[in-house]
Amino acid sequence: MFELNATLIIFLLSFILFIVALNNVLLKPVSEVIERRAAKIRGDIEHSRNSRKQSEEILAQYQEQLHLRRLEGQKTINEAVAEAQKERNRQILAVQEEGRIKLEETKASFLAGRSTLIDSLVAQEIEFVRSIVVKLIGDCQQPNLDENKVRLALEEAS
Repeated sequence: MFELNATLIIFLLSFILFIVALNNVLLKPVSEVIERRAAKIRGDIEHSRNSRKQSEEILAQYQEQLHLRRLEGQKTINEAVAEAQKERNRQILAVQEEGRIKLEETKASFLAGRSTLIDSLVAQEIEFVRSIVVKLIGDCQQPNLDENKVRLALEEAS
């Protein structure tokens, strides 16, 4: 059945020689290429992880800076609004004060004009009352009119 002869030994030696040659010619270079490629892939993955970590750190820094700038901007806006409100309130108070002064001046002017008008009307009122009395009663009795009472009556009437 199975014969052990020199052919079998030559066949086994040639097979082993073929396996060694195949290993040296094809398998070792291919495995080296595969190993280098795996190492390169690991290196690329590590590099991409580092790059991603750096980019996330840079993004976090930019976001923090953006947040700080927004806070500063909002603070500036709030300060400007507060300053504008103060200036508005100051101007309103100045206008109110100016209006109050003008109102006081107008009141004083009105009261002075009223007093002058009443003073000028007192003499005319006394003359008017005398002329009515003369027409109704005659010249015989002249009414005795006090200027202060006539002035008070004119002030109450106005």
